Amino acid sequence: MVGSLTNKELDSYLRKKVIGVVIIPAQSYQTLFSYDGNIKDDDFKTALSSMNPCACCVNTDRADGPGLHWVAIIVFPRQRLLFYYDSLLPNKEYKISHEIAMFLNKMAYKGYSVYQNNRVDQKDTFKMRNQTRVYNDMCGVYAVEMIVMLDQALKTGKNLVQTFHEAHEKLRDSGFIYSLYLQIAGRA
Repeated sequence: MVGSLTNKELDSYLRKKVIGVVIIPAQSYQTLFSYDGNIKDDDFKTALSSMNPCACCVNTDRADGPGLHWVAIIVFPRQRLLFYYDSLLPNKEYKISHEIAMFLNKMAYKGYSVYQNNRVDQKDTFKMRNQTRVYNDMCGVYAVEMIVMLDQALKTGKNLVQTFHEAHEKLRDSGFIYSLYLQIAGRA
């Protein structure tokens, strides 16, 4: 059975796969950012002030909510790069939270180049045991894999911006995403 990934599953997978980027524990946008876009999380503040690359899977639900949707924020302070990856962008009915938008704007104002993806051209459904299943549970997979791919680019010296765009293309492969989901959820 397919189900949404938890913050513990996302963090566990990232800690096994990612070496060069500091992983900030997955959490709600409300515990990570204040309403005016300032960073509230001490681990995130420390990583940025020490110029360490850092990443976080951020849930778009309120801190007291059950969780709605996972996105990835990856920051490379030395290169002044910030990547915001969201599998639902762009979508007219979907809006980035005010706090995340303010954070992205503040980082741009501080001289960071801020990159956002276009929507993953994912099919609305995929086949699994002759059943049609909606892709809405896969957002955490997209978020963690973008972090992993950018971490690998950092380790190998590849261009981070180019990697961001190439990774976005790779994430269009529904078979890849589903097999990765099984691996993260410990069902592979």
